[in-house]
Amino acid sequence: MSDEPKTCTKCKGEMEKGTLQQAGRFGETPFTWEASDETRIKLVAYRCKECGFVEVYAPSKTAGS
Repeated sequence: MSDEPKTCTKCKGEMEKGTLQQAGRFGETPFTWEASDETRIKLVAYRCKECGFVEVYAPSKTAGS
């Protein structure tokens, strides 16, 4: 997944890249997506600075990870 700027699909505002975090645990590690074959992929999230809409992606391992 490229790091080029993203635009919100709801309001066309600027999206900010981040990660989802578990709350209430020591060390707060990012969530992962896990396939039925137990392959784990770190999730990438983008939040709109204008309306707060969040998009979450599980980028393919060949897309720069």
